[in-house]
Amino acid sequence: MKKLFIFIFCFYLFISPVFAETWELAICPTDREDLPTGHKRAKEGDIIAVKPYPWAWGPVERKNYLILIINNLTEEEAMILADPYYEGDLQPDQISNINPPIVAKRKYKVDLIKLKADILPELDLTKVKDTAKTDIYQPFEDANIQINADTLADYDLIQNKYSQEWKKAKLKAD
Repeated sequence: MKKLFIFIFCFYLFISPVFAETWELAICPTDREDLPTGHKRAKEGDIIAVKPYPWAWGPVERKNYLILIINNLTEEEAMILADPYYEGDLQPDQISNINPPIVAKRKYKVDLIKLKADILPELDLTKVKDTAKTDIYQPFEDANIQINADTLADYDLIQNKYSQEWKKAKLKAD
């Protein structure tokens, strides 16, 4: 019996990372003003945090960020969404422990306009962006609306802010 338990436990440890799970993303709803010291602050759509579902967000996070629930993501895929952008888009080398300089704290963003247009038309972006609000508006979390990761990819809702395609699209929009 003990051997069976050990086998099942080891099987779970090795196989579980390949299974998709559900995650919660905290999204910055508005551009935050950079500090006079030059410190860069979060911009609209930036993915601030990635947590396993269900996560007990505090009242400050619920008031200041839009919480999205995303299913069908592996842990590895989810954690990538919280990655910073490293100089030259290089990645830290775990073996040599050499880390390229971080250019920006957040590499990925969610396009809130596309989110409203393509996923949840009833999303009230005015309420999402109102950080002075007294009532907390969390349409995805409160109604347990989950978005499939494949849907995010189909609608190109999560974007790498430093890819050439995104920079070109941003320049055209400005």
